[in-house]
Amino acid sequence: MQKRELPEGWEWKRLGDVIEIGRDLVNDDKELSRFSSFIGLENIESNEGIITGAIPTGDNGIKSSKFRFTLNDILYGKLRPYLNKVALPDFNGICSTDILVIKPISEKILRQYLAYFMRSEEFVSYATTRSSGANLPRINPNAILEFVLPLPPLPIQHRIVETLDQADALRRLRAQADVETQKLLQSVFYKMFGDPMRNEKGWEIVTVSDVLKKNGLSYGILKPGIFDENGVKMLRVIDIGVEGLNNTGIFKVKKELAEQYKRTKLQSGDIVLAIMATVGRCMVIPDSLQGANVNRALAVLKFNEKVTSQYMCFLIKSDYFQNIFLENKIGSSQLRINLADLRVFKIPLPPLPLQRQFDDIVKKIEQMRDKQNKTKKQIEFLFGGLTISLFKGEFLEKVT
Repeated sequence: MQKRELPEGWEWKRLGDVIEIGRDLVNDDKELSRFSSFIGLENIESNEGIITGAIPTGDNGIKSSKFRFTLNDILYGKLRPYLNKVALPDFNGICSTDILVIKPISEKILRQYLAYFMRSEEFVSYATTRSSGANLPRINPNAILEFVLPLPPLPIQHRIVETLDQADALRRLRAQADVETQKLLQSVFYKMFGDPMRNEKGWEIVTVSDVLKKNGLSYGILKPGIFDENGVKMLRVIDIGVEGLNNTGIFKVKKELAEQYKRTKLQSGDIVLAIMATVGRCMVIPDSLQGANVNRALAVLKFNEKVTSQYMCFLIKSDYFQNIFLENKIGSSQLRINLADLRVFKIPLPPLPLQRQFDDIVKKIEQMRDKQNKTKKQIEFLFGGLTISLFKGEFLEKVT
């Protein structure tokens, strides 16, 4: 990294001089159960660092070695660092070994300042270019320790953190609006179709297999190989978010390989469903992903004329269906769902006209959300510019 001139009182500091990388492994089953929460890489939101869905360790079959962390640490996703997963936990727990536990050891640096810097475009670019591994790029912890960052005096760090906290609050309001939109749609679903668990509206009960096309349920590419810039888009579990597609940078595979998996070639209206890792996450395929494919951890569901994709997607997201997934998970280190089991899951089948009415409501709300997303992109752009300026020491006289 080329050093630039810093404001008076600032200094260039090697990260290894102000942090340690925690390597406190927990691998005994009894000791693992002592911790209340486990965080996987999928539990940290990209760019914003929000921790979602931390998993209780008690009865979830969590095995293998994990890292111990405390509420004084920073959690950094070393796998695919371009995903920009940096979190500040407010509790003690254990995490995946694909997460580095960063421990500030110097009184010269604020944990919050360092977390904001590690989310900056400058650091993400550094980590991405120093990652190795074609399919699963990871950054070596030593490369993080060798990074040199601009370190202002503590009072200025406090001012930078306060300013970015205020700006970040605006970003989170925008994100919360997306969450509320999703809750609204789920509420509309329950109002129109009732609770799938109780089926108080008395809909006909069928199996998932009854609403699938012939060969309408398959999982995707087993060995994707290396990234091919001119290849076919391939969705992974990490690409599927709670509200739809994540901003993760979609992987591409060779066209010849994708052609071998014709059953999972995506068409608009298909549903992709996570059957490994974060089991149960799903989304309806938009027109923009027509012709793409999926990897082994995702199943593609293609439906016949008995159901609409939006009805099935919100049914899958319902507590009823998610509980079925929990009851049918198999495996210990890598939880998954068998497609044979999925085929016989029982579902309520409301009249098709009512499903189409729900589709129309979803479409209108999605159009509203598209407009909201334009505002979200503008906010992200402004936040990124503010971050760059503050870490150069600019604008600080305006934010006292």
